[in-house]
Amino acid sequence: MANLDLYSKAVVLEEQLQSHNLIRNRGAFRQYSNSFAGKDAMQVMINSKLVPISVTNKLENQEAAERLGADLVTAGIIKHVKGDKKFKSSMLFHFVPGFKDKAPKVVDDASALQSNEVAAKSSSASRHSQSDNNSEASMYNLRLAALADKKHENALETRQQQEAAATQKQTRHLFTELQQTLSRAACTVIVFGASGHLAKTKTYPALYDLFCEGVLPDDVNIVGFARSQLSKTEFDQKISLKLKGDCVEPFLSRCTYFAGKGYDDDESYAKLAQFIASVEDKKYNGRSNRVAYLATPPTVFVSCCQRIKKYLKNEDEQKENGDAPSSSSCWLRVIIEKPFGKDLASSNALANSIASFLTESEVYRIDHYLAKELVQNIMVFRFSNVIWDAIWNRKYIRCVKISMKESAALEGRGGYYDEYGVIRDVLQNHLLQVLTLVAMEQPCSLRAEDVRDEKVKVLKCVKPMQEQRTVVAQYGASEDGTQVGYREDASIKQSSNPNSNQITFVQTVLFVDNGRWANVPFICKAGKALDSRNTEIRIQFKNDGLCLFPDANFNEIVMRLQPNEAIWCKVNNKAPGFARFDQAQSTELDITYKNRFGPLKLPEAYTRLILDALEGDQSLFVRSDELQQAW
Repeated sequence: MANLDLYSKAVVLEEQLQSHNLIRNRGAFRQYSNSFAGKDAMQVMINSKLVPISVTNKLENQEAAERLGADLVTAGIIKHVKGDKKFKSSMLFHFVPGFKDKAPKVVDDASALQSNEVAAKSSSASRHSQSDNNSEASMYNLRLAALADKKHENALETRQQQEAAATQKQTRHLFTELQQTLSRAACTVIVFGASGHLAKTKTYPALYDLFCEGVLPDDVNIVGFARSQLSKTEFDQKISLKLKGDCVEPFLSRCTYFAGKGYDDDESYAKLAQFIASVEDKKYNGRSNRVAYLATPPTVFVSCCQRIKKYLKNEDEQKENGDAPSSSSCWLRVIIEKPFGKDLASSNALANSIASFLTESEVYRIDHYLAKELVQNIMVFRFSNVIWDAIWNRKYIRCVKISMKESAALEGRGGYYDEYGVIRDVLQNHLLQVLTLVAMEQPCSLRAEDVRDEKVKVLKCVKPMQEQRTVVAQYGASEDGTQVGYREDASIKQSSNPNSNQITFVQTVLFVDNGRWANVPFICKAGKALDSRNTEIRIQFKNDGLCLFPDANFNEIVMRLQPNEAIWCKVNNKAPGFARFDQAQSTELDITYKNRFGPLKLPEAYTRLILDALEGDQSLFVRSDELQQAW
């Protein structure tokens, strides 16, 4: 009789062939064929690791699969469809009906005990035979366990699909309600700097996503304003480079373009106001809700805000007092891109100038990192799981590491970067915003102002950067010559400052001087042209009190913000098997999003931010006092 391991392999092979729909009519399956690579029994044997696998020699793998097939034929488990033929003819085979019933029976615990007693009195040859049989039984059980795991995976996939469908239904309901709300007046989005790189790569693709999701009203108006003289056709070509899908043409039909003389030219704004009024539906009797997106250089922020108030804020809005318009009134919301100044003085001057034209409730300062999926999840992870509450402090946490590594270099975009550098471009905003979410106290509610109040409290406690705890650098050429150095980049080499000393890498240690975080280092790191692209938060716990396991690895909570979003906890565990329990090995409790939640499309950060601006939710936007404390 064939051994039990051979039968267990046959069970797995049949299950795999069925799961891949490779068993044809009358139960036949193909042994091997070059024209069906990956769709034959031999490849299934190899892919399922039913045979010893060589990572370097494919021929050895095929020979091992042929030997297994030959054993299955010899054992009468599979048979050629036309008679007794060897497992080498590249033809069709089928499983012999009832082959599973011929498998050696798996003994139960009582039988095993009885067999052991008999084996103790038998010859050594009999003991060896019994041992081999038990080993085969164990292998058969392992194969059955593998099949059970497969069923569990299928059940998990079904649950993921059901959860995704429920989430999608809830999202659709919210989007429908928002669309109905926005449809009570004319809805107009005005993109300043519409012919620029930011508008083309971020703003218009985000608006397109919202259009496809049914958030924007059917009669929405998206008006582009810039200095470039472009025809409608030229403008459509420029903004549609990154747009995919069936909604491109309907979306472009709602987009218009108006060329002005400049962002500080009153005549251009007066004509723009007339143009907007002409495209808005007359059925609304002049009532209009407007979002102005400033995808412009920061030097024209104040000029734009001044003229937006003067020419684009309708009479209903002008009469409003205070920061919260009534539900029946129209509104204007202005989205402003970073950078917000170069230092504290310039930031304060910019904030004061804008405040003279717009109220704080009308200003939406973007930091797109706040809209990333895992950044939004920090608050949920912290405050909805009670297990972290008692250990989220200086008594248990050794350090917090926040890093943003970019593999990309300047790639010709040195004009902006050379003026601001990594400290102003990343550390002062992105990393500090993440730090506040990790370190903040629980807000009294999830309202935007309550959340931002707690973030400001953290920033007030952060000690200024110190030179002795800070490392800065500028990247040079790569060793293999494939990447040029910072100064060799064309945009720097041909600039007015070809010998620039601008910083492209920074690592600094910050401290939050309050009762929860005193003396806990927050290690912040960011840079360009590094070895990989990776943004993550690492919260490392102390192990000072581990008397039994003083050499155990530190526990960590890791949140990978990008790429491949994930959260995992590093814990120590006994090594499986005969290893003694005086040794601990590190392992991970892993929630990788694509594995746990299945294939899902997460919204882009700019899509989420524009959605929040349409809803009037400022939770993911930076308040003026928050900005001041960050500087």
